[in-house]
Amino acid sequence: MFVPLAGALAVAVVVTLFLLQLASVRTEQRVSQARSEGQERIVQLREQLEDALFDSYHVMHATAREVAELSPWSEERFAAAGSRVLQAQDAISAIALVSRQELAAVYPPSLAQNVPCFTSKSIHRLSQNSSTSATLRGPLFPSPDEAQVCMAIPLSATADADAGILLAAINLASMLEKAGSVDFRLDGMFLGLSKALSPVAEGEFAGHERAFRDDAVTTRLRFHDAEWYFSMAPQGQWGPQVYSWVWVIALFSVAAGSLSWYLFHQLMRMHRSSQRLVPEMRSRRQAQQEVRRMSRALENSACSVLITDIDGLIEYANPKTCRVTGYSQAELLGSNPRLFSAGETPAEVYDAMWSDLLSGREWVGELLNRRKDGSLYWEHVAISPILNQSGRIMSYIAVKEDITRRRQVEITLERERGVLEAIAQARPSSEILRTICAIIQEQIPHSRCSFMLLDASGKVLQGCIHTDLPTEYVDLIVSVPVREASGSCGTAAYRRQPVIVSDIATDPFWSGPFRVMALKHGLNACWSWPVLSSTEEVLGTFAIYCRDQRRPEPHEELMVMRFASIAAIAVEKEEWREKLLLSEQRYRSFMESLNDGVIITQDGLLRYLNQSMAQMVGYGRESLTETPFMTYIHPDDQALAMDYHRRRMMGQQAPSEYDVRLLCHDGRVITVRVNSSLITWNNRPAALATVTDMTRRHEAQEQIRQLNESLERRVTEELKRRMETETLLEGVFENSSVGIVAIDGRGQVLRANATYCQMLGYCPEELREVGLDSLHPDDRLTVVEHFESLMDGSAAMCQIEIRYLTRDGGLLDVQIVASALNDENGDPRAILAMVKDISDLKVAIRRQRIQEQLLIQQSKMAVMGEMIGAITHQWKQPLNALSIILQEAREDYQLGILPPPVFSEAVERSLNHIDFMSRTIDDFRDFFRPDKSRVLFDIIEAVEEVEKLLQKQLHLHSVSMLYEISSENQAHRAIYTVANEVKQIVLNILNNAIDAIAAARVQGLLHRNDNGIIRVRLETTPMERILLIEDNGGGIPDEILPRIFKPYFTTKADKGTGIGLYLSRMIMENSLGGSISVTNTPSGACFRLAFPTLQKE
Repeated sequence: MFVPLAGALAVAVVVTLFLLQLASVRTEQRVSQARSEGQERIVQLREQLEDALFDSYHVMHATAREVAELSPWSEERFAAAGSRVLQAQDAISAIALVSRQELAAVYPPSLAQNVPCFTSKSIHRLSQNSSTSATLRGPLFPSPDEAQVCMAIPLSATADADAGILLAAINLASMLEKAGSVDFRLDGMFLGLSKALSPVAEGEFAGHERAFRDDAVTTRLRFHDAEWYFSMAPQGQWGPQVYSWVWVIALFSVAAGSLSWYLFHQLMRMHRSSQRLVPEMRSRRQAQQEVRRMSRALENSACSVLITDIDGLIEYANPKTCRVTGYSQAELLGSNPRLFSAGETPAEVYDAMWSDLLSGREWVGELLNRRKDGSLYWEHVAISPILNQSGRIMSYIAVKEDITRRRQVEITLERERGVLEAIAQARPSSEILRTICAIIQEQIPHSRCSFMLLDASGKVLQGCIHTDLPTEYVDLIVSVPVREASGSCGTAAYRRQPVIVSDIATDPFWSGPFRVMALKHGLNACWSWPVLSSTEEVLGTFAIYCRDQRRPEPHEELMVMRFASIAAIAVEKEEWREKLLLSEQRYRSFMESLNDGVIITQDGLLRYLNQSMAQMVGYGRESLTETPFMTYIHPDDQALAMDYHRRRMMGQQAPSEYDVRLLCHDGRVITVRVNSSLITWNNRPAALATVTDMTRRHEAQEQIRQLNESLERRVTEELKRRMETETLLEGVFENSSVGIVAIDGRGQVLRANATYCQMLGYCPEELREVGLDSLHPDDRLTVVEHFESLMDGSAAMCQIEIRYLTRDGGLLDVQIVASALNDENGDPRAILAMVKDISDLKVAIRRQRIQEQLLIQQSKMAVMGEMIGAITHQWKQPLNALSIILQEAREDYQLGILPPPVFSEAVERSLNHIDFMSRTIDDFRDFFRPDKSRVLFDIIEAVEEVEKLLQKQLHLHSVSMLYEISSENQAHRAIYTVANEVKQIVLNILNNAIDAIAAARVQGLLHRNDNGIIRVRLETTPMERILLIEDNGGGIPDEILPRIFKPYFTTKADKGTGIGLYLSRMIMENSLGGSISVTNTPSGACFRLAFPTLQKE
């Protein structure tokens, strides 16, 4: 009991001291605040009082001027002025006039007896103090009911004593009432106004004396030269004092002490109780810490943890379970774990699980479950029952680990093992690659895989191997070039490194139809890896197409790179296997094609022998294989052969070549030469031996001897024949009518016949010195180029036409036919040239060309004559019109009736006819302009221009021209050639067509009322532009069809020259480089003009 009591007393004392200090501080704050508020209030009242005093002063000052101006002065006038003053200022209760030291007048008069007696000394003091301003003094009219002060205003600025002083009684109570107080009282405050009469005394105060206590607040009031003190003090004190808090503090201290005693008493009881609970609390705290630690372990566990009740409903699921399954804890709590079942686990597994759990045993196994998003996953599950103290099952706890990645790796490894086994079993690489594509598609969701092989050129990827790519897309990528920005595969093969495209729609590697087709089939991303061989050469590319726009995960990249290496092994092994099979086939073919026998022996048995060996001994190959080879060796040679074979197989020195005798199937004994060496056969030592039948060699040696004798005989005969031939050739060389010369590789003349020397006028010695200098300078380079081609073997023969400079300075046109002379090794050593004088032929050709030019000119003149005739017909009508117009104009002029409008119309008509005639002349001149330059022009427009020249003939014979140009040929109407020559050919053909149509009407082949038709068509080929001109004039008789292009052949009797079509063919073939031909059609003839497609076009 002592401890609580002492504590309670100590608390009471502390609380009391604290409350006293708090009350003292609070009292000081309240007093300070009250004094500050009083100070602010008295300052406000002072300012208001000052304003009222200034107003009173102004009123009294005006009244003083008015009183000073009163003349004559009277009491009535003073009374009137006083009345006005009192009405104007309520605070002025009375005024008085002092003049000549005497009281002259008072208003109101009833106060006159209360005015104190002014002595001369007082008046003088007032005059001195009030010379320039008013002065506040004591009460003018002492009254117990009013607090007054006196204001003295001099009547003159000179302060003359006789001038007088106007006194005013100021009622301060009225002023303070207007300032917010009544009778100097304000909210329980005393107000007072005092003036110091001396430094130590005060007097002339107004208000309450209690306002001047020691604790009052005071402010000074200044009015001109007077100074008053305005004071304020509360009726009691400024605020509550400390002694007013004593009883409250005492009661509160007693209460605090009692409460403290009770609390201490209770604390002591609790302390004693806690001493007994410490061990239990410590154990509970440890248990709680253990629970918290286990809870944190479960929350942060890398495994999924589920706790269910005995009915299988989930009571707890850690965050890992939520992350793995995709369900939230709110969704899982109260649910059955069957929520995760994918329906893929056999029922037997669940039966075994519940059998173990209900027996109180732990169950461990693997289950295939389904997440909330529908995806499947594998879990390794360990479920244990939780037992109470009585051994009954209270709940179940399941610890699960997501092993999907491990199962995928196991499945992938298993599939890889299958792929490697397929490679080991030499399965086709296409089948293996297709299997790899299927495995990758299983491991990467929403993906499609393909493999493309590099062709032999190393520039194109082809042969797309896949499982389910769209056929339309596969047809598009059947050939992908290896270059930059050629899709993912082409770029990966070009760069020799992976190319990852996460968005096909925006990636620059994808463009054109590849991008459109991929997006059409939902292929939005493409990852490509190059497949490299063991020598780092590109074999092909793997491509994985994804429906989602994303990059591959790290484990996906590793898997694809691993399968790319396996694919490289498969492709390389197949290539090696093909090469090995090819090599084996070549080796076997080589072995089988040998004439000598080949055997392989191992363990004393024949493991292999070729067909030549079997034929050599006369046995079948099957009967010899796997039999002891010593059986077929002659008994006398078996010991030698066995000794050599044993020593060789043991690695000892033994002759590699020796002769033995063999026993043949037909009983013959043949001698053979064996050449043996040690090899490995099926990973074991063996002997390879070639067996040569020496009998055949002896026969061959005999045949060689006989052949040598026969050869010597034939050589002798050949030498004799060659000597005779050389004599004959020498005669031909020297007596030939053409020049023959032999020249070496340096251009030096080795030998020349007499005809060659006569052509040039040189002797043989001079020719050796002149060499190629006898050639015309312009032709030397041509001759050197052709001779060099003969010497380097690029040409077997050459034929050229050149000019020689003869000894006398003349020119000789010759034709040279040259070929190379080879030595015994077949290498060119000289050039043999046959030189023929063609000077006369050249002259004849020149004459023929002149004659052809004359024929062309003659043809043009004939055409010109026809054209002049056509122009004459065209001009007749405009000339007649001009004649009529001029005659009418002359007659009107003579009659004086030629008005300006009629004259202008006649001039306009004349100019139109003259313009038509001028255009006709221009067309004629353009057609016959001698322009040989090649230009690019529209061939159909050229035909239309010729049609304009023949317009009159066409109209005269009722012939229409139809242009049938297809839309695809409209862009190929331009040709590059000589335009005027093309027009001349077309003109000849059109003229012939018009004549043929006219003749057909005469012969009755075409009715007179039927129009003649000339059809113009255009056909194009990569090398030619073909113009077809077809008429309906009945055609050309078959017997004369082959001769129509012959010179001077005509079917028009006296009307034709027979050179039009001949010249057309000459121009077409020689000048234009094309061809012209004609065929008959059911209605007429069709001319075919084929123009070459030149570079300019």
